[in-house]
Amino acid sequence: MEAVHTSPIAFSTPRLELRRMVHADLDHLAELYAEVYAVPSVRRFLRAEALAAGAGAPSLDGTRAQLAAIERHWGTYGFGHSAVIERATGDFIGRVGLQVHEPWDDIELDVVIAPDRQRRGYATEAGRVWVDWARRAGLAERLVAVIHPRHEAALRTARALGFLPDPGSPPAWAGDRTVHRLARVPEAAGC
Repeated sequence: MEAVHTSPIAFSTPRLELRRMVHADLDHLAELYAEVYAVPSVRRFLRAEALAAGAGAPSLDGTRAQLAAIERHWGTYGFGHSAVIERATGDFIGRVGLQVHEPWDDIELDVVIAPDRQRRGYATEAGRVWVDWARRAGLAERLVAVIHPRHEAALRTARALGFLPDPGSPPAWAGDRTVHRLARVPEAAGC
C-alpha cells in the first residue's frame, strides 16, 4: 500500500484530544501497558504472541521499539496511532489508531484505554474519530477490528462503531482472534 492518505495530526472530541504519538510519549505508553497487563480480566484477551514473549507488560525497550514503529507507520502511510488525552484532566489515558497489515490489504482499528478510564465510552469516542476519518479518506472498506471472541467490552465497542463479524475472511495475522469488518453505510436515497 502506498502512502496516499494524510490525516490531521490532532483531533478533538467533546471529552478527548487525540494527537499523533511521538517518542516523548514513551513513559506514558509504558505506564499504560503496565496498567493493562496488571489486570487479569484484560490481559487474558491480549494476543497470544504478546503473552508468549513474557507474561508481563512489554519492557521499556519493547515499548520504545513499538513507538519507533508507530512513528515509521505515520511516515509511510500518513496515519497511525494517536495518544488519547482526557481533556478534563490533561491525562494520557490510551492510544487509538489505524495500523496497516502488509501484505494484506487490511487496516486494523486498535484501541487501548487505561483500565481506570474504561466503561466511560472513551474507546468508542476515540475509535469514532478514526472510523470517520477513514470514511472520508476512502479507506473504510479496508477497516477491521480483530477481537478475542470472548472480549465482550471490545465486541460492544466494535458494534457501536459499526463493525460486524466477518468469519469468512480471517487474515493470517489475526491469530486466535475474530475479524470484524466495518459495515457499509447505506447511500442516501435520491430525492
